[in-house]
Parts: sequence; structure tokens; C-alpha cells
Amino acid sequence: MAELAEEILLYLNKSSEESVDSLRLAEEFNTDHQKIVGAVKSLQSAGNLINAEQQELTYWKLTSEGEKVAADGSYEALVFYAIPPEGIAQQQLMKAVPQANVGFSKAMSAGWIYIEKKNGMTLAFFE
Repeated sequence: MAELAEEILLYLNKSSEESVDSLRLAEEFNTDHQKIVGAVKSLQSAGNLINAEQQELTYWKLTSEGEKVAADGSYEALVFYAIPPEGIAQQQLMKAVPQANVGFSKAMSAGWIYIEKKNGMTLAFFE
């Protein structure tokens, strides 16, 4: 911890910035944020070496599922685009599209698609 505290002091001494946040230091030193916080608290307890104030930061980051939806489209959009103009058997559609059960119900409730029963089969169509 003492080594990290020294690195922080050297960084702050060389930095032309008025202040630096601990998240940025964690990135800069490629270390866990909590280790940076611990080193800063250690420096604070050592006397008048640094001034630090706690700030609250809220940010949002996509989950892996969110990244997939952002790249490929929503589940309901995937269902919608998987339906050809002549329609498709619902069972076939459910096998063809990932998370089709979620996308199908959302597309239905949004009015994007509808189903019809023909010759004993349930077919899906788009509006």
C-alpha cells in the first residue's frame, strides 16, 4: 500500500491538473479502485499531504445482454424482421430467433405482429 501511496504522490506532483479523481487513477495505475481509495485514505491519515473529498458518481454501463441488444436489435425487432411477407409458422419462428418468447409477446402487445390459425397451424404475420 505504501508503494501505491508514493506513486500517487509522484503522479500528483507531476500532474498539471488541479485535481484527479480516484477512478482515473485506478485506470492510470491499472489497479483496483478500492486500492486507490485505501492509499488515498492512508495519505490523508499521514498528515497534511493531500486534500481529498468524497464525491458520488452514478453511471450506467450496458450488461452483456444490453450490448447484444444494442448491436443486434431488440428481441421484438428480431422477431418482426424474421417474419417473411407470407408469414411463418409460430413454432418455426420461436426456434429461429433468440429470445423469441420475449420478443414475440412484446411485438404482439406493440401491435407489430399478429397470428392467424390456418390449416391447423398458428402462423405469425407482421402488420
